[in-house]
Amino acid sequence: MVLGIRDKSDLPCSIYGDRIVINFLDPEKDLERVKEIIDLLEGNVGKLINLEVLRKRLCQIFDDARKCRYVLKAISNFYSIERVKPSTLDNLISFYESISEEYDGFFPLNKPRELMNRAMNKAELSHDDLVASSFKLHLINKIREPKYDEFLAIANYYILREAISMAETMTINFKCQSEFSRLIKFIVYRAKRSRAYIDARLVKNALQCEILSPYYYLPEKASRFYGRRFAVILANSLAMYKPWSIKAFLRIGSERLLWKLDSELPWAPSISLPDRARKDIPVFDSLVEKKIYDSLIKMSREYNCDVLRESTVIDIDGSLFIPDITIRCGARELYIEIVGFWTQKYISKKREKLMKLSEIERKQVILLIDSKLRDEFRDVHLTKLFYRYNKVNEIENKIREEIRKYIS
Repeated sequence: MVLGIRDKSDLPCSIYGDRIVINFLDPEKDLERVKEIIDLLEGNVGKLINLEVLRKRLCQIFDDARKCRYVLKAISNFYSIERVKPSTLDNLISFYESISEEYDGFFPLNKPRELMNRAMNKAELSHDDLVASSFKLHLINKIREPKYDEFLAIANYYILREAISMAETMTINFKCQSEFSRLIKFIVYRAKRSRAYIDARLVKNALQCEILSPYYYLPEKASRFYGRRFAVILANSLAMYKPWSIKAFLRIGSERLLWKLDSELPWAPSISLPDRARKDIPVFDSLVEKKIYDSLIKMSREYNCDVLRESTVIDIDGSLFIPDITIRCGARELYIEIVGFWTQKYISKKREKLMKLSEIERKQVILLIDSKLRDEFRDVHLTKLFYRYNKVNEIENKIREEIRKYIS
């Protein structure tokens, strides 16, 4: 069980006019509190506890209620706190039936403990099982050895992720030049799958990422789903690839607030990647993309070609473009980009980038476009095939023909 955040919008922060400062955990101010929390947990490992009592005690130690929410999330990386259930429900039922049959539901006052133990033995029910079922207790177990600095840095990761989830637009400058290729693969590929629009380019020895989050241009329901995925991707990137600087606009209620952070400043927070954040994002955005990919895999066997997902970076005047699929036949490559319908803002950004791409890559790119968008991409001078959402298989022969023309 994660002790976790109940009010997701409760971000530890201070607001000054149109600016916001995120209040991360500070080693000088908060490390002693973290040590006290870990000492409390260590003293209860292997013991039954009441979860609400534990929450209150932890937040008394960490007297900032908003920061405490993220400290509680960090605990799950080092300790598991699980509801204790009886080993078998039948044993518990047998215990109560025994009391009902022999004592009419009440133990005699002269020997309550002795008679209770007899009923538990008869039902083969342990004392811990009985107590846990009666008082809804939890058991604390240690997952791995906690380190104070890491614990604090993981709590800061959750605060960072929460702040990112509120961002509408962001500009991030990554300055780790030796890691640019890995960073592009990590952040740009994955952000693309989460429907965040990223324009990445090299500017003054930095990889500059201009980002429109899903909240900016997707419908509310879709934006919440993709926004959560996007926040994980970006927070992971910032934890892994330092140094960097951020300029973002956060939407908090009706306010749009400027937020800046630079990892190289002396007061920058320490941030560490949690265990659970290391899981990858699902491979396919949509059923259409999966169907097309599966079809291309079958076709590739006919031509002895490889089919690769999001494996190529194309430089368009400093702006980076990553096709959905690359078909590699020997030294030759054919790029396929799938264009579905999201919102007008998304379509406009996509059309703008594809028009620039058409000026430098005419023969190597095939666009597979939702037929509803035929007019939107009329002026994009690349090979275009139009599909109907529920009948993607209709264009398989046309795709096969285009591949044959290219490799022949």
